[in-house]
Amino acid sequence: ADAPTGKYIAITAGWHHTCAITTTGDAKCWGSNDYGKADAPTGKYIAITAGWHHTCAITTTGDAKCWGSNDYGKADAPTGKYIAITAGWHHTCAITTTGDAKCWGSNDYGQADAPTGKYTAITAGGDHMCAITTTGDAKCWGPVPAPDGVRWV
Repeated sequence: ADAPTGKYIAITAGWHHTCAITTTGDAKCWGSNDYGKADAPTGKYIAITAGWHHTCAITTTGDAKCWGSNDYGKADAPTGKYIAITAGWHHTCAITTTGDAKCWGSNDYGQADAPTGKYTAITAGGDHMCAITTTGDAKCWGPVPAPDGVRWV
């Protein structure tokens, strides 16, 4: 899919859609819009992430805002102030301004059960999560992949 003309500071690709933040802080999305995942609400954003059928972003005031499908509650961002956000298939996680990880949405494999700790970066797979702690260690949660690629739960 061709990106709309413009200048961007962040970009994310989800399931058949892409979203980006312009240099003026607006969110623009393109591609498939089933479930409204490409209907970015008006606002100013500093971070953006696209999941399966939803998209979430952090506003310039630190709030999380999500749109698109809300099955499993993946678009119900809890109140709080955030510095990073990431979306998986049916879940979303973010790092708060105090370094805690908060997750919401599907928890079929423990992917929304963020371990206690302080984090500086976070990323989502389809149904698992990984984050970097303030001490530089990597922590992952959700299903553990087996050597042959089969999921262990």
